[in-house]
Amino acid sequence: MRKPPSCKKKECGAPVIWAITVRGARMPFDKQRDASQTSKYAVSHGADGKWYVRTLEPGDELARGEYRHMPHYATCAAAARTPVPGDGDGS
Repeated sequence: MRKPPSCKKKECGAPVIWAITVRGARMPFDKQRDASQTSKYAVSHGADGKWYVRTLEPGDELARGEYRHMPHYATCAAAARTPVPGDGDGS
C-alpha cells in the first residue's frame, strides 16, 4: 500500500494533496479543509482519481464537490523557519 503524500520537509511532514491547476501545474494543498473558509482555492477530486484546483474570484460560489483548502506553502511549519534574505537576518 502506498504511503499518503506529505510535506517532504522534516520539520513539517504534514499530509498534503497535490492538485492540478487550470494551467496544468501541480500545487500542494493542506489535506484538511480550510475551516476558516478564507482560502481562495476550490479543490475537487475528479472521477479520474486526480485532485483539481481553481481560483475563486470574489463572489464565486463553490460547485458541488468543491471544498476550500489552504495552499500548503501558506501553512508549512518548515517554511515559517526559513529566513528571508534581507529580512533582518544580516544578508
